Amino acid sequence: MNHSVSGPRHGLTRAVLVAMGILALAGCRSRSPQTIAPASPVQTTSVVGLPDNQTLLNNPAMGWVFYQNPLWPHPELVWRRLAAEWHVSNIVYWRGPWSDFEPQPGRYVWRYNPRVITWIRKVRAAHKRLAFRVLVNSKDRRTPATPLWVKAQGARGYDIAGVWTPYPDDPVFQRDFSRFIRAFGKRFDNPRETDFVDAAGLGWWGEMHHLKIPASHFDQVYNWLCGAYAKAFPHVLLVTNFGPDVGLKMNIRIALDKYGILFRRDGLGSLWINARQKQFMRNMFPRSPLFGELCYGYRGPGKPIDANPHIDQRLSQHGIHNFSEDLEWAMKQALEYHANTLNISWSAWFKLEPNLVQKFISRGGYRLYPAKLKFPAEMQRGQPCSIEQTWCNAGVGVLPNATPQWNHKYKFAFALFKKDAARPVAVAVDPSAAHLSTLIKGRPLNRTSVVHWSAAPGEYKLAVAIVDTTEHDRAAIELAVRNLPRIGRWYVIGNTHVSRN
Repeated sequence: MNHSVSGPRHGLTRAVLVAMGILALAGCRSRSPQTIAPASPVQTTSVVGLPDNQTLLNNPAMGWVFYQNPLWPHPELVWRRLAAEWHVSNIVYWRGPWSDFEPQPGRYVWRYNPRVITWIRKVRAAHKRLAFRVLVNSKDRRTPATPLWVKAQGARGYDIAGVWTPYPDDPVFQRDFSRFIRAFGKRFDNPRETDFVDAAGLGWWGEMHHLKIPASHFDQVYNWLCGAYAKAFPHVLLVTNFGPDVGLKMNIRIALDKYGILFRRDGLGSLWINARQKQFMRNMFPRSPLFGELCYGYRGPGKPIDANPHIDQRLSQHGIHNFSEDLEWAMKQALEYHANTLNISWSAWFKLEPNLVQKFISRGGYRLYPAKLKFPAEMQRGQPCSIEQTWCNAGVGVLPNATPQWNHKYKFAFALFKKDAARPVAVAVDPSAAHLSTLIKGRPLNRTSVVHWSAAPGEYKLAVAIVDTTEHDRAAIELAVRNLPRIGRWYVIGNTHVSRN
């Protein structure tokens, strides 16, 4: 009996369990879309940016440089006479003697001279930035480059062709020039107005050679001068000629490593740049781009390149027989050694080799652009959102974002615009900027930025830019991309929808 009772019970239990299993499986299948199936993929938009290799970009620390001293007669007439050179220039470079800047103690030309005040205002109105070199050596001058009141204060010096020049290690000279540099920085340490300043303008033509001091004094003099400029200009880029007197190791140790001063080389298109200096320029990139200048000015048709017949003969032996060939050689050096800037003045580029003007526009400096972007078609308000990017540089130079003066102030950013609006309703800045100073030609940068939007739900245009974080995230860098619509210096990459979270 027990067996008969137990048998049916076991059979009933088995039937119930089978039935329960069938119902359970049916229930799993009915709930599977909510519990175990993968969610629908997020729809994304992909954009390909096409490089623009033709447009003149007006960006900081790059481009053609127009040389001019506002104390010379009729600067505006020069702009009209050299209209083509003026048009392509981003930077206007004033190279002048200290005696012009401060003819009397504490009487600074930018304060009292109406011609200089007007010139600065008009340069800025033309959307160009200033650059400076202050000379203290009287080489090739009829009057002293250093004001004679410094000599009257007791500074020691010597004559160059009968014109007085101070010794750079003289303490009176260093005291008075330090005072000038402080006042100079107080007026011009503004990166919106000033592009760069030569931080070491000693020696012949301010090129840091023929210093006329013992080699044992180089360290003190160079450290004093670089330090004085670095303290006076904490926000504006500084440059220095590297060369034989100070030595390349000291250039790196003091100028670049200690003060973040970048390198300049006057003398492109000449035999003065030796193999060691060429390798130095290659090795310094991308820590420092080259701020370049041609060695020679155009003397006219049929005239020698150099006034010295011996040097002109040596140039011929190297295949440089006329000024057009010298311009081609200088351009080759500028591009090979990663020049961000090059002088357009007194070199007859447009007269002799206009194609080289466009060549430097197309290849010189940095030309950054977003080659690929991928972003969600819908973003939730207040929630993290990923934007994938590939950035490229079509120029031979680099954006020197890692200097202590700029301190990584330029960063990638994205913005939301309402239809037909000129200003964004929301901006999201990628907090990392270290990559910008290493973005060079041939090395694309792949990056994913995670952004959060606080904008109200709705439809928006999504734009990308490189912003200046020291100026309220102002879109600051013109990009070398030809197929993305612009709103100022924001570049529209597509439409997106912001939904409630």
